[in-house]
Amino acid sequence: MDFALTDAFVAEVARRVGEAQGRYPDVVVDPTIFARYLADRLRPDRSPSDAIATMHVSDLYLACACVLGNRAAIAHLDRDFFSKIGSYVAARSVSRDLAQEVAQQLRMKLLMRGNDGNLGIESYQGRGALGAWLRLAAVRRARDAMRAARRQLPPGPDGPPVCVPRGDAELTYLRRRYRPQLRAAFETVLSALPAKDRNVLRWHFFDGLSTNAIGKLVHVDGSTIRRTLARLRAQIIEETHRRLAETLDASPSELRSLLTLLRSEVDVSVVRYLK
Repeated sequence: MDFALTDAFVAEVARRVGEAQGRYPDVVVDPTIFARYLADRLRPDRSPSDAIATMHVSDLYLACACVLGNRAAIAHLDRDFFSKIGSYVAARSVSRDLAQEVAQQLRMKLLMRGNDGNLGIESYQGRGALGAWLRLAAVRRARDAMRAARRQLPPGPDGPPVCVPRGDAELTYLRRRYRPQLRAAFETVLSALPAKDRNVLRWHFFDGLSTNAIGKLVHVDGSTIRRTLARLRAQIIEETHRRLAETLDASPSELRSLLTLLRSEVDVSVVRYLK
């Protein structure tokens, strides 16, 4: 039998689960499931008792519950952690808009399943405080965003024509130049969606539910929800781009780049709208 799942270890985990539930009384995870989750994250160079003694078990319990799609756990993560990330990043000489964008991108990365089927928050090992781990991840993302922003050539409304940079810097340039128009177009398109489609987007992007869990809510299978999400993404991108093409005095090259920008940021924009 795996030493990490002996009766003694499960009993110790159950005791720690009691402590975690004292901190998060509305978050319930089966102790046996959490025992396996914790065992997978034990340091191999220490005995189980020594390893668990140094871990932030309550934080790991909350992360495990988020992986399982527990809505109360996700609400705690939003209220106790993500709500503070924007202010923390903004305090490090980062603009408030960029700080909020970083916080939203980080939330999406941690609570949305990637191509491998895993959530980003599964990489949290419980060896440090969850808040510190999240702040470090946010600072790294902010630094990457600031490097891209430094490469942009800011437009001057009454100044000489600027040479639009290429690649990531070009997208940063267009994002800043057309920020109000982009947000207005997105909001118009999203507000026009049927309520049932907005609910699917909210459950997936904001509540972090899996496609199978959403399917159970609306009595269809997960594959139907995955097709629905793909359709909605394509529809939102197409309609937003069409509105921009009708309202902006943009060159064909800029419109092509805006389409690339929309494809890369549609998920973040949906989260911002739902929030």
